[in-house]
Amino acid sequence: MHPCYSYASSSSSKRLTDTSVEIPFSCMVIPYSLSAAVMGRLETVTIIHGKGTGALRKAVHDILRRSKAVKSFRLGVYGEGESGVTVVTMK
Repeated sequence: MHPCYSYASSSSSKRLTDTSVEIPFSCMVIPYSLSAAVMGRLETVTIIHGKGTGALRKAVHDILRRSKAVKSFRLGVYGEGESGVTVVTMK
């Protein structure tokens, strides 16, 4: 596992921390993480991309829009990380 990524588990959620890596690397890792979430039968995945310029968030959302494993996604709300995270609901 890349040192910039960490997983924190809870009952039905996983968290992918992605705050200091380049967009191309993220574009490679996120689909694999979504596949792992499907195989693990997770209902929800939280992707932490940080706030920054929004470029990484946009890239993450583009990946999520194309993924057949994703039912829906939204930015976090207060207490979840707000616009620094994307909460993904899996199919």
